[in-house]
Amino acid sequence: MEEQYQPQSYVYEGQSGAPEPVVKNRRWVVIGVVVILVIILFSFVTIFFVNRSRANRAAEQAAANKRAEVIVVIEEKCNDAELPEECLLDLRGSAAQKAADVAYCDGLASGTAYDSCAMLAAIAAADASYCDKISDATKKAACNDAALSSVASADRQYDDCRLYSTTQRQDQCRDEFVIRAVVQGVCDPAFMDDVSCDAAEVVARAIAVRDPDLCLSLSENDFQDTCVEVVGVADRDLDGLDELEEESAGSSDRSIDSDNDGLTDADEVNTYGTNPASADTDGDGFTDGTEVNSGYNPNGPGML
Repeated sequence: MEEQYQPQSYVYEGQSGAPEPVVKNRRWVVIGVVVILVIILFSFVTIFFVNRSRANRAAEQAAANKRAEVIVVIEEKCNDAELPEECLLDLRGSAAQKAADVAYCDGLASGTAYDSCAMLAAIAAADASYCDKISDATKKAACNDAALSSVASADRQYDDCRLYSTTQRQDQCRDEFVIRAVVQGVCDPAFMDDVSCDAAEVVARAIAVRDPDLCLSLSENDFQDTCVEVVGVADRDLDGLDELEEESAGSSDRSIDSDNDGLTDADEVNTYGTNPASADTDGDGFTDGTEVNSGYNPNGPGML
């Protein structure tokens, strides 16, 4: 059988082979997919923000409608009041405070009335910007400081201390931050010096071992008093009975087994009802620990 001739194809230098168009097509496919994904993502993001904006506008409109209804009711009540202006101040101020919304104060006749109303709203909302329209400078500063102080402790920032109206109040704010950090046993170099950081370490140790006596080593009275308050009633031996309970039972707060009978003070008081200050509660010649470990009643005859 004769061998058939098979023609061969060659790719010469400078010529492109068959795979190249396939590679190019794949590249365009990938680019197209990426573009489509970007468009889809952009669409979702746009829809999200548009919907949120609509929801915010709807909420604002609902609040405005409710506010208008409340104000109408207030004005109707105050029209027949003996002192209409005082009535408006009282009721609008209460509404502003309840809703934490300074807009309830708009329209009050006198500057004094508005100032008082705005301060109530600013404190309720913890928002110093509500004080911006207050005409009296002294009241505006007081409003600003009161609103700043109304911010929850967890949300306060050290840098916000500079927003207080006086240097004295700014320094007081900064001191409060330092004391708060110290009593939490935290050292923050951003606003604490070496003395404060050392105090924080002492407080952390005092809390850990429940020994307020350690607080007395602090150099500043503010740190000492706050440390003692945070540590609370001592439990120096960490046996579960605090200092007052040990004193009442006649035992020591510095030993987990005050009478050395083999039972902890806490077990004697809370579990067996024995005397933690007496090694042999029933006076039978055997220590409370020996009787308990042997299955006998440490308070008298018989078994446990």
